[in-house]
Amino acid sequence: MFLRRALLLGFPFVLILGTYFLVNPFGILPYSVFPNSIAETSTDITFTRKLLKTYKSENYNSFIFGNSRANAFIHNYSDYFANDRLIALNAPGESIRNIYYKIHLLDSIGLKIKYAFIHMDDALIGNVNNSKPHLQGPAYIHHPLTATSTVLKFQLKGIGFFFDKFYFFPYMQYLFAKTYCPYMKNYFKDSYGENKLSLEEQVEQLQDKYYVKYADLFTERKEINKYLNCKLDVRDIILLKEISEIFKKHKTDYRICFSINYYMRKMDLSVLNEFRSIFDKERVFDFTGRNKMSEDLTNFYETSHFRSKAGKMQLDSIFSQNR
Repeated sequence: MFLRRALLLGFPFVLILGTYFLVNPFGILPYSVFPNSIAETSTDITFTRKLLKTYKSENYNSFIFGNSRANAFIHNYSDYFANDRLIALNAPGESIRNIYYKIHLLDSIGLKIKYAFIHMDDALIGNVNNSKPHLQGPAYIHHPLTATSTVLKFQLKGIGFFFDKFYFFPYMQYLFAKTYCPYMKNYFKDSYGENKLSLEEQVEQLQDKYYVKYADLFTERKEINKYLNCKLDVRDIILLKEISEIFKKHKTDYRICFSINYYMRKMDLSVLNEFRSIFDKERVFDFTGRNKMSEDLTNFYETSHFRSKAGKMQLDSIFSQNR
């Protein structure tokens, strides 16, 4: 009788856990995500696995680091170099620690770090040790090699996300019944009904109408040129010095870019001065505060991310000053 009850009570848990291993909802397990997966997946895991799988055949020598805002630089970056083999290693929810581990990984597997571009902003600097509460979850989890994590802890995190706040319930209902209920918006978007166009494609399609349609995304810009509340942690300063030493070892042609921001706030001077003392000051570029690029509303998708054309403007400015 006891065994029967135990089996009955344990069956739902086994079913849920079995679903997790079958569909691999967050892409954390080392095999393909189930088709039409509706869960958020980690860019860091995707890019790191791509690097490890292809670096011997592709012989990468050019790298982009940063958070999701660094996406604006990817499309045009290779235009400034001849014969570079670029791979983007930026990811949402990035920290200085993650960037260090990625650069250390490149060095350890024997890749030549010929070119490097590091995007910096207050969100990345403020995410010390990946501690920001709003940068937690499946989309922000990092590969064990780009964070201080064991493979076991990494995999247990994935299982934990599936059970957290009963995530499995709406996920399994939607996956098997193909029915999207209003309460599910707190867990994931309707992948069957949402707009499949990228933000850039939407802007190009709608032109000025995009900024009318999504006017509520662009809140009022106040305290322009105010300094950002942003300080470097002592642990990150140590890691930045390690990055600098690796760049010296590889004689890396690198650039560090503090990008524009929608609210036109300035980067804290102590942060800029620290970077300029650790790295070659002529390779550290500051586009924060008010300027023509940040003033132009059409350079942004919303208040957090700027467009590729704005990324190109910053790259043009960087490489016109320093080659």
